[in-house]
Amino acid sequence: MTLMTSQAPWSDPGLSLPEMKHLKIQYPSLKTVRSHILPNGNSGIVTISMLGVKSHTDDTTVKYDLIIDFRRFPVSPPSAYVRHPSDPDIRHVNIGERTRVSFAPRAEICWVCVGGKFPEQFESYARDRKFRLATYIQQLQYTLRNPNPMDCARHTS
Repeated sequence: MTLMTSQAPWSDPGLSLPEMKHLKIQYPSLKTVRSHILPNGNSGIVTISMLGVKSHTDDTTVKYDLIIDFRRFPVSPPSAYVRHPSDPDIRHVNIGERTRVSFAPRAEICWVCVGGKFPEQFESYARDRKFRLATYIQQLQYTLRNPNPMDCARHTS
């Protein structure tokens, strides 16, 4: 008898349990937001902590507590938002000003721009969930550690 691990079908939205378990190895802080589990059982919204820098002029390490919206993944790239630090304390040029989003209408959170051309690149990738997930997470982590003042989401002084 051969045991096979189940892999989510290509178009199933959200993060499957095996994808969550795999990501949790590198990011133990990863958690599902239970109120946003999709009808297929996948996680639509997750929380995760990542380290980055304060700004393009200050390489002090900052722990960013993020909310990531995977409801349209893998067809479209996920969207990440910073819940901590709060907006007045953020100096990272690739993290936008606070806003309200549909899945957290009472919270003001800040969108993370992972690169203006990234969504187009993401959608051109092969239909491979594992590759698309790894690429997005790597791009998000890279953005937090390497602010790009040429692709600003926030104007800093």
